[in-house]
Amino acid sequence: MEQEIIPIITYVILGITLLTSYRAFEDTQLKQNLLFNAYAIKHRNEIYRFFSHSLIHADWMHLLLNLFVLFRFGEIVEIKFILEYGFFKGIVNYILLYVGAIIVSSSYSYIKHQDNKYYNALGASGATSAVLYSFIMMYPNQEIYLFFINITGWHFGLGYLLYSHYMAKKGADNIGHDAHIGGALFGIIITIFFNTDYFFIFFEKVF
Repeated sequence: MEQEIIPIITYVILGITLLTSYRAFEDTQLKQNLLFNAYAIKHRNEIYRFFSHSLIHADWMHLLLNLFVLFRFGEIVEIKFILEYGFFKGIVNYILLYVGAIIVSSSYSYIKHQDNKYYNALGASGATSAVLYSFIMMYPNQEIYLFFINITGWHFGLGYLLYSHYMAKKGADNIGHDAHIGGALFGIIITIFFNTDYFFIFFEKVF
């Protein structure tokens, strides 16, 4: 049955993100207009920046990594939602997962930088982290293949959260590790909110 379901929302997001990011690579002004800038959101009421920044990326490597994660895990999560909740509710839940993660993963940066006009951020990492961790909650023992290495999903999830927390505290680079953490936690929480059984199934499978 899963073979018959087309994860259309995942494909639409992939297409829009690829097209918008490519155009922003070529058009600096477009990129500036779409960046996450908490100052502009607060003082110029440019609320759209909460969402638009997820459609643009710093470079091709940044873009392709997010597209890969979304393609690899978004398909599975969307199809799982449709099978479990029905077509309409499954699609709505998947959109809530992705769009909600964009907002939640940016909230800390908004609070911290709302009066800093020079702070900018971009990329879909918060949203793709939510999709990945939703997958991990549903399939904790599924192996994830990373650069010729197999690692169990929940091991990767725990390790990546610890790494992101360490790097966020260290503050040694320009990567939004806080957004990764926020997106990941949102992905876990909303998946359990949709179906509390996943909380118990996760611990049963892991322990």
